[in-house]
Amino acid sequence: DPEAEILATVGTARARIVSVQSLYEQLEELKPEQADYLRSAIKCIESGIHRAAMVMAWAAIVDQLEERLAADGFVRLNTVRPKWNVHTRDDLPNDYQGIKAAKDCDVITRSQMKTLHGLLNTRNRAAHPGNYAPSLNSTLGYVEDVITEMGSF
Repeated sequence: DPEAEILATVGTARARIVSVQSLYEQLEELKPEQADYLRSAIKCIESGIHRAAMVMAWAAIVDQLEERLAADGFVRLNTVRPKWNVHTRDDLPNDYQGIKAAKDCDVITRSQMKTLHGLLNTRNRAAHPGNYAPSLNSTLGYVEDVITEMGSF
Protein backbone atom coordinates (compact mmCIF):
# COMPACT_ATOMS: atom_id res chain seq x y z
CA ASP A 1 0.00 0.00 0.00
CA PRO A 2 1.71 3.26 -1.14
CA GLU A 3 -0.03 5.36 1.51
CA ALA A 4 1.24 3.10 4.30
CA GLU A 5 4.78 3.34 2.86
CA ILE A 6 4.61 7.15 2.91
CA LEU A 7 3.33 7.19 6.47
CA ALA A 8 6.01 4.72 7.54
CA THR A 9 8.69 6.92 5.93
CA VAL A 10 7.35 10.06 7.58
CA GLY A 11 7.11 8.30 10.94
CA THR A 12 10.67 7.01 10.67
CA ALA A 13 12.03 10.38 9.55
CA ARG A 14 10.32 12.12 12.45
CA ALA A 15 11.79 9.65 14.94
CA ARG A 16 15.24 10.24 13.49
CA ILE A 17 14.92 14.00 13.84
CA VAL A 18 13.83 13.71 17.45
CA SER A 19 16.65 11.27 18.26
CA VAL A 20 19.32 13.36 16.57
CA GLN A 21 17.96 16.51 18.19
CA SER A 22 18.05 14.87 21.62
CA LEU A 23 21.72 13.99 21.05
CA TYR A 24 22.52 17.60 20.16
CA GLU A 25 20.78 18.77 23.34
CA GLN A 26 22.90 16.46 25.48
CA LEU A 27 26.10 18.12 24.22
CA GLU A 28 25.44 21.26 26.26
CA GLU A 29 26.68 19.48 29.40
CA LEU A 30 30.08 18.56 27.91
CA LYS A 31 33.37 20.37 27.47
CA PRO A 32 33.71 22.09 24.07
CA GLU A 33 36.39 19.74 22.70
CA GLN A 34 34.37 16.64 23.53
CA ALA A 35 31.16 18.23 22.28
CA ASP A 36 32.93 18.95 18.96
CA TYR A 37 33.80 15.27 18.50
CA LEU A 38 30.21 14.32 19.24
CA ARG A 39 28.82 17.04 17.00
CA SER A 40 30.90 15.53 14.19
CA ALA A 41 29.55 12.09 15.09
CA ILE A 42 25.98 13.37 14.87
CA LYS A 43 26.69 15.03 11.51
CA CYS A 44 27.98 11.66 10.29
CA ILE A 45 24.72 10.06 11.43
CA GLU A 46 22.74 12.72 9.57
CA SER A 47 24.78 11.90 6.46
CA GLY A 48 24.29 8.15 6.82
CA ILE A 49 27.96 7.52 7.63
CA HIS A 50 27.34 5.32 10.64
CA ARG A 51 30.76 3.70 11.07
CA ALA A 52 32.47 7.10 11.07
CA ALA A 53 29.92 8.34 13.61
CA MET A 54 30.96 5.60 16.01
CA VAL A 55 34.65 6.42 15.56
CA MET A 56 34.06 10.12 16.24
CA ALA A 57 31.92 9.38 19.30
CA TRP A 58 34.65 7.13 20.64
CA ALA A 59 37.18 9.97 20.19
CA ALA A 60 35.09 12.09 22.55
CA ILE A 61 35.11 9.55 25.36
CA VAL A 62 38.84 8.85 24.93
CA ASP A 63 39.51 12.58 25.12
CA GLN A 64 37.62 12.77 28.41
CA LEU A 65 39.30 9.68 29.83
CA GLU A 66 42.77 10.95 28.91
CA GLU A 67 41.91 14.32 30.39
CA ARG A 68 40.99 12.66 33.69
CA LEU A 69 44.21 10.62 33.70
CA ALA A 70 46.23 13.79 32.99
CA ALA A 71 44.51 15.87 35.69
CA ASP A 72 47.32 15.28 38.20
CA GLY A 73 50.11 15.37 35.62
CA PHE A 74 49.93 11.57 35.31
CA VAL A 75 51.30 11.10 38.84
CA ARG A 76 48.73 8.46 39.81
CA LEU A 77 49.03 6.70 36.45
CA ASN A 78 52.82 6.53 36.70
CA THR A 79 52.47 5.15 40.22
CA VAL A 80 50.09 2.42 39.03
CA ARG A 81 51.98 1.79 35.75
CA PRO A 82 55.60 2.90 36.36
CA LYS A 83 56.93 1.14 33.24
CA TRP A 84 54.72 3.35 31.06
CA ASN A 85 56.56 6.56 32.06
CA VAL A 86 53.75 8.83 30.81
CA HIS A 87 54.44 12.56 30.56
CA THR A 88 51.94 13.59 27.89
CA ARG A 89 48.75 12.18 26.44
CA ASP A 90 50.79 11.02 23.44
CA ASP A 91 52.67 8.63 25.76
CA LEU A 92 49.50 6.72 26.65
CA PRO A 93 49.20 3.14 25.39
CA ASN A 94 46.32 1.73 23.37
CA ASP A 95 42.75 2.44 24.43
CA TYR A 96 42.13 -1.00 25.94
CA GLN A 97 45.12 -0.74 28.29
CA GLY A 98 44.32 2.90 29.04
CA ILE A 99 40.82 1.97 30.16
CA LYS A 100 42.19 -0.73 32.47
CA ALA A 101 44.71 1.74 33.89
CA ALA A 102 41.95 4.31 34.45
CA LYS A 103 40.13 1.71 36.54
CA ASP A 104 43.31 0.93 38.48
CA CYS A 105 43.76 4.70 39.09
CA ASP A 106 40.18 4.91 40.42
CA VAL A 107 39.15 7.23 37.60
CA ILE A 108 36.42 4.75 36.63
CA THR A 109 34.80 1.79 38.33
CA ARG A 110 35.08 -1.85 37.31
CA SER A 111 31.58 -1.66 35.84
CA GLN A 112 32.48 1.43 33.82
CA MET A 113 35.65 -0.32 32.61
CA LYS A 114 33.57 -3.21 31.29
CA THR A 115 31.16 -0.81 29.59
CA LEU A 116 34.03 1.13 27.99
CA HIS A 117 35.66 -2.08 26.77
CA GLY A 118 32.35 -3.00 25.13
CA LEU A 119 32.07 0.41 23.49
CA LEU A 120 35.68 0.08 22.33
CA ASN A 121 34.91 -3.29 20.77
CA THR A 122 32.07 -1.74 18.80
CA ARG A 123 34.27 1.18 17.79
CA ASN A 124 36.93 -1.25 16.57
CA ARG A 125 34.37 -3.09 14.44
CA ALA A 126 33.36 0.25 12.93
CA ALA A 127 36.92 1.51 12.40
CA HIS A 128 38.54 -1.52 10.80
CA PRO A 129 37.88 -3.24 7.48
CA GLY A 130 35.08 -5.73 7.56
CA ASN A 131 31.43 -6.17 6.76
CA TYR A 132 30.12 -4.40 9.88
CA ALA A 133 27.21 -2.19 8.81
CA PRO A 134 25.53 -0.60 11.82
CA SER A 135 21.95 0.56 11.38
CA LEU A 136 20.76 4.07 12.09
CA ASN A 137 19.21 2.92 15.34
CA SER A 138 22.30 1.09 16.58
CA THR A 139 24.45 4.11 15.69
CA LEU A 140 22.13 6.51 17.52
CA GLY A 141 22.19 4.11 20.47
CA TYR A 142 25.98 3.89 20.43
CA VAL A 143 26.40 7.67 20.44
CA GLU A 144 23.83 8.03 23.20
CA ASP A 145 25.61 5.32 25.23
CA VAL A 146 28.90 7.21 24.82
CA ILE A 147 27.30 10.46 26.00
CA THR A 148 25.66 8.69 28.95
CA GLU A 149 28.92 7.02 29.94
CA MET A 150 30.77 10.32 29.69
CA GLY A 151 28.39 11.74 32.26
CA SER A 152 29.23 8.97 34.69
CA PHE A 153 32.92 9.77 35.28
